[in-house]
Amino acid sequence: MKKRRILFITFLLLLIFTMPVMAASTKKIKKGQKKLTVTAGRQYIIKVKNAKSVKWTAKKTSKYQITKKGVLKAKKPGTATLSYKVGSKKYKIRLVIKKKSSSSGSGSSGNPANTNSDTVYWTPGGEVYHSTARCPSLARSKTILSGSLSSCPKNRACKNCH
Repeated sequence: MKKRRILFITFLLLLIFTMPVMAASTKKIKKGQKKLTVTAGRQYIIKVKNAKSVKWTAKKTSKYQITKKGVLKAKKPGTATLSYKVGSKKYKIRLVIKKKSSSSGSGSSGNPANTNSDTVYWTPGGEVYHSTARCPSLARSKTILSGSLSSCPKNRACKNCH
């Protein structure tokens, strides 16, 4: 009985530590960049171009949270100042957190209007449509179909690109 319990706990821990926490977009910034715009409710990995080691000032605020490794969780819309250090030089960047795009929760009330363009992209086996062909979710697909939003057979928007 104890062996099964230990095996089960080991399996759970392995599963927890190998699964990604949340799909995170990567945002690349330049040293000394003045402004970074993100969307509330999303998670981002912030990378500084041409910098080997970056030390982020880990802060918890009501608007955002950032870890020492540069994983940013945007909580509420608004602005804040984000601090980091590359070598001995300190930098500050103005963080602008945009409001989440408003879309119907389940998608059952029809397709939301696509504000960027009339063309949407989808895969035959997928469940959602995408607003851009460069969506990270589409990068894994070999067959990408496109058309107008009204001709799209999918009724839910992608969480990554919408």
